[in-house]
Amino acid sequence: MEDRRDIRVMIEEIAMTGDVIRENIERLKRTLDDKKELFGSKKWSKIYAVGCGDSLFAGQAAKFAFMRDTGIPFEAVEALEFCRYEIEYMPENALVFVMSYSGSVARTIECALIAQKRGATVIAITGKPKSRLAKEADNIVLFEIKSLGFAPGTISFTASLMVLYMCSVKLGAATNHINEAQEKDRYRELAEIADIADKTIKECDEPAKQIAEIYKDRVKYYFIGAGPNYPIAHFGAAKMIEGGEVDGIPQGTEEWAHEQYFVVAERDITIVIAPYGNSISRAQEVIKEMDFINTGNLLITTEKGSFINTKNKIVIPGDVWEGYSPLLTTIVLSLFSYYVSFSNGKSSYNFKSEEQEKEHYDTLHISRFSDELENIK
Repeated sequence: MEDRRDIRVMIEEIAMTGDVIRENIERLKRTLDDKKELFGSKKWSKIYAVGCGDSLFAGQAAKFAFMRDTGIPFEAVEALEFCRYEIEYMPENALVFVMSYSGSVARTIECALIAQKRGATVIAITGKPKSRLAKEADNIVLFEIKSLGFAPGTISFTASLMVLYMCSVKLGAATNHINEAQEKDRYRELAEIADIADKTIKECDEPAKQIAEIYKDRVKYYFIGAGPNYPIAHFGAAKMIEGGEVDGIPQGTEEWAHEQYFVVAERDITIVIAPYGNSISRAQEVIKEMDFINTGNLLITTEKGSFINTKNKIVIPGDVWEGYSPLLTTIVLSLFSYYVSFSNGKSSYNFKSEEQEKEHYDTLHISRFSDELENIK
């Protein structure tokens, strides 16, 4: 496709999801073998994952994988919050993953520099080996994707999440929290998800298209989730804002019942992200409430969650551990966002003017924070 800003770039990148998962498993196995010594070098006190936007959501979604694989306290923190607040209380022997696909986000680079100066071990996760982040960080893990254009990002998120999942496994193995058999089981789980991702794109494309057509003119789009899919509610809202230029609002499943319940209307829709797992019973209860007050809803779940009775649902063809389900739920959210955008006549991903675009990227990439960072231009 010649026009890299054509909104159809988004659907082409979604189609690559299974291959991105598959290829990164094998490549990252080799890459992270070189980090075994680093991962096993200390008794880590705490793990941080730091980033902005999709990178932050990936870190938040990976939380339960790290807790399962390593047994080490884990926290995902937005970049500004980390480098200007959390850093003051970072314990010794902290391991900090700083994430930016472009490697040019100033707030993320600030995190790498300050964390290193304060004694943390920093690992940059980026797709750009020549970026400022890659140059400043002591340790780097690169992921490879073929970005087709400027449409709302999907495969860069998938790749970031895969790096974190793989780092979690390798860190757990290096610190002997999981054994060799468990390590192999993790790789098998992820490889199976690659195949389910292919089926999800094939089987969920048409339902996403049909439901998007029904709900294309809604005033507000609420996205709710819990556990590893709470950050995916933020991802879904972001894709709606970026792609459709409509109001996407993220919330926790439980908090929706305490807050949005009182303001949601017939003209709105709530997308409930609830693969089979620990929050499926609560999702069933809040959907019943949505039906009672006659507001639109869409359930995104896996096969074992399909027992929930609601008018509109998209069922992912398979079941996975809930901690890995963000690799699949993001596919359905991306499809839905794309088709809402397309149904509303949006054909390209653009800024309102060249001046606005320049100002936007200047705001993201320029840092004037503290004497410690005076070398960043």
